[in-house]
Amino acid sequence: MYFQLSDGIVVSSVLVTHYLVEKNLSWAIIGNEFLLMSIGVGLALLANSYMPDTEKRLREDQEVIETMFRKILREMALHLNNAAGERNLVMHCADLKTFIRTGETWAKNHAENQLLSTNTYYLEYFAMRKMQSNILKNMLELLEDITVDAQQVRYIQQLLEYTAETFAENNDGQEIMNRIKTVYETYRTKPLPQTRSEFENRARLFQFLQLFQSFIQVKADFAKLQLDK
Repeated sequence: MYFQLSDGIVVSSVLVTHYLVEKNLSWAIIGNEFLLMSIGVGLALLANSYMPDTEKRLREDQEVIETMFRKILREMALHLNNAAGERNLVMHCADLKTFIRTGETWAKNHAENQLLSTNTYYLEYFAMRKMQSNILKNMLELLEDITVDAQQVRYIQQLLEYTAETFAENNDGQEIMNRIKTVYETYRTKPLPQTRSEFENRARLFQFLQLFQSFIQVKADFAKLQLDK
């Protein structure tokens, strides 16, 4: 509901119901309802204050998720131009998306239990990783259809390997974006495809590279957003 008013409406409805039952708006009734509401709010604040800190769990989830991304990127580099292990990659990607959804739930709980601040970093972090996992899934769908010369695919394999090695929360993605531009320039100097099959495979490889660029751009945008705060 807009403005997060749903909880307030529930409380207000209870108070109004009490007034209707009593059929009286005396100061004694008003004072009693105010006291009940104060006790309820006080207990809620006290419960939030003593709730276990979820930040440690969130940090652990981040580490696991980043490890899963690294593993998938390494396997993609290995199986690019050779889709033998593509089924395992799809399963790993599904596991990653499930783990990210769990992290999102913890991040939401963490944000809602902040009494003195509105820290939305973890919500934004898991939203960013969710977007990346969606792009990764699209890349995997292309993977099994790419069959090109080994030398041509090697440039993207090196990109994937480097990204897996440097994949981290504090990586702003700028160096990887620069390397992607270099790969684009390298492909522009290559001879044009000679057959329809070569053209279609080159097009799929180019689409794969575009998706990978979007994958890195999501992280670069996230890093810039955090820097601008």
